[in-house]
Amino acid sequence: EEDRIIENDGTNAVVSNIVYTVAELQDALDKGKVDEIIFGADLVGDVIISQREGVNVYINGANKKFDGTINIHGNSRYTGAETILIKNVNFETETSKDFIWSDKGDDNVKRYAHNVTIEDCTFKGVSGQVVVGMRLRQAYDVIVKNCNAENVHSLVQNSSANGLEINNVRVNGLTGINIPAGGNVEISNSVITATEENGFAVRTDGNNPGSMKISGCTFSADRPVIVRNLTSTYN
Repeated sequence: EEDRIIENDGTNAVVSNIVYTVAELQDALDKGKVDEIIFGADLVGDVIISQREGVNVYINGANKKFDGTINIHGNSRYTGAETILIKNVNFETETSKDFIWSDKGDDNVKRYAHNVTIEDCTFKGVSGQVVVGMRLRQAYDVIVKNCNAENVHSLVQNSSANGLEINNVRVNGLTGINIPAGGNVEISNSVITATEENGFAVRTDGNNPGSMKISGCTFSADRPVIVRNLTSTYN
C-alpha cells in the first residue's frame, strides 16, 4: 500500500504520496494522481517524467539524496500548460551523469521540456567525473532558483533556451552555465566560480535573435561571459 497524506486547509485537500524507492517514484509519476510526491528515503536510480495535458508534477525531495537521472519527456508539447516542480532534492553522485535531462535523442517524444522549475536543490559531484546539473535541449520556460552546485562540470547546459531564468544560484565547478544557441535568458543574484583553465561562468551563442540580462552577479573565471557565433541581432 502507498503512504498517502491528506491535508486540508479548509478549502482544498492536498494529496501527497511518500515514496521510498525509485520504483515507487516512477509509479507515482506514471499515475499522475497526487499533488505532491515526497521522498521518504534517499533514492538511487533513473525515472521518467512524461509531460501530458492536465497533469502537474511536484517532486519534494524533503532534503533527501537522489543519485540518478530525472528524464523529462516533453512529448513535443511546448505550448502545454502542465508544469513540473522539483524542490528540496539533494542530487549527489560519485559517477559521471546528468541529474536532470531532456534531449531529442532519436525520438521527438523526448523534446521540448516545458514549464519546469528547479528550486532549493543541491547538485554535488566528485572531482574527475563529468556531472551536469541539468542538460536540456529546446526547453521552454525553465526557472532555476535557490540552488547550489559543487564539483560539477556545469550547473546548466540548455541548448536553444526559450525562456530561461536563473536566480540566486551558487556554482563551484569547472564551468558554470552554457546556453548554446541561446534565446531569451536572465541570470540574477548568482555567484559562479569556474575552476577550469580558460573556463567560463556563462557562455551563449549569438547566432539566433535573442537577449541575455545579467544582474547582481559575481563571476570568477578566466572568461566570465562569452558570446560566440555572433551572426544575428543579440542583445
